[in-house]
Amino acid sequence: MRFFPQSPRLDDAQVQRGMRLLMFDTIFFQMMTVLTSGVILTDFARGLAPDSDTLIGLLVATPPLCQLIQVPTIALVERLRNRRAITVIAATTGRLGWFALPFIASMQDKATAAMLLVAVQFWYHLGTYVAGCAISAWIRDLVPEQRISGYFGRRLALSTTAGALTLLAVWFVLPGATAPAEARLNLLSICFAIGGAFGLASSWFIACAPEPVQPERPHTPLLSLLREPLADKAFVRLLAFNAGWGALFGMTWQFLPKLLLARFAMPLSTVMALSMAGLLLNALFFRLWGRIAVRRDDRALLTAALPLYLLGLALWPAAELAPAALGAPVAIAAFFLCGIAFSGMQLGVTNTGLKFAPRGKAAAYVACNSLVIGAASATSPALGGLLSDFLDGKGRFAGMAHPHLPVSGLTAVITLAILVGFYAMRRLERVPAPAEHERSAVYADVLAEAMALASAAGAFLAPRRLSPLALLGRERGGRDGK
Repeated sequence: MRFFPQSPRLDDAQVQRGMRLLMFDTIFFQMMTVLTSGVILTDFARGLAPDSDTLIGLLVATPPLCQLIQVPTIALVERLRNRRAITVIAATTGRLGWFALPFIASMQDKATAAMLLVAVQFWYHLGTYVAGCAISAWIRDLVPEQRISGYFGRRLALSTTAGALTLLAVWFVLPGATAPAEARLNLLSICFAIGGAFGLASSWFIACAPEPVQPERPHTPLLSLLREPLADKAFVRLLAFNAGWGALFGMTWQFLPKLLLARFAMPLSTVMALSMAGLLLNALFFRLWGRIAVRRDDRALLTAALPLYLLGLALWPAAELAPAALGAPVAIAAFFLCGIAFSGMQLGVTNTGLKFAPRGKAAAYVACNSLVIGAASATSPALGGLLSDFLDGKGRFAGMAHPHLPVSGLTAVITLAILVGFYAMRRLERVPAPAEHERSAVYADVLAEAMALASAAGAFLAPRRLSPLALLGRERGGRDGK
């Protein structure tokens, strides 16, 4: 395509420039995501339909449903063979939908406004998943094999930090619960518009990044393209592990803030503050896990992170059974430990999925991997919620006999999810790796990296580094050296 030219071969400078531009793309994408999803999207939906759980359910169901668009995207990537053009056009088209939110907020017919909100959500995620399938295959060919782990560690660390700071800014700006509903709705719509602007900035960085020419190959029907990754035995073993991890993640991670709110009676502001602190901690540990992946390999990273996640989950029943004065600190410790482990899992799953995809034909592998993880992580929260209601004797299962539990139904579900985690650990052992690593040796590396990280943070926060005279001296020294 004339507006998105490709290069037959990229030199080191072009590769470095492309990696840097895609790093900025991720940062602005994360800032857009914070401003257009999560608590902001839920709050906006509540403003349109305060008593409608159906609207919330539709908004939650939209992303996994839209993932199916990745299947025809595989054929589109193979036919057009210009992944940058597909990414920019699809992503930008989807992100333009956020600019309709101020108009939706001003509508008098709130029922129609709610329907339009679902339509915008659907439109955005269709574009996002088309772009995601194309850009993942592009990144696989752009980033050198030996630099994937370190690059994605830095990429996730910077984007997570940007997301945490954006969330902090929103926390200060949004009015309290006592503010008029119309004023709150209008301010939330401005957040969506700003998020759309960040999304367009992300698209601009993508458009400026170089793309290597996709290797030529004979025209292959879509079904044959899908059969190729499923015929790869090593990749199928990875899919089995990712299905287990996706189910474990879906049954637990999204319910942890609810446990802090409901079981330990923490204020919403406290839980939001803990969430922001957790994001900043994750940003630090993305760098740590990235170094572990570079030093060892990505399966070693997963081998170390998954047991830590299960250990964090195991603390939740203990926190609920403990006295209130002790239970809340244990729950907070479990929340942070799960977050630290989750950052390692996210990095390891991302890196492993890309490395198993052959260069030049990664789209089918990336799409299959995303569909398996998405399906597992989308269905498991619903099943976990139903099981939790059953064990608590609520909802549609009210009146059915069940044994009395010493903990809440949700904590019991988390306990059962640990069994799913052990299944995932067994599946992980069958995933091929460059070398076998003892878990104790990997934990020794984690401890050494954590101590180095703490030492660096202590040196940065030392009084001599933060004193005004020291800062002024460094500034003058820098100017004199120019």
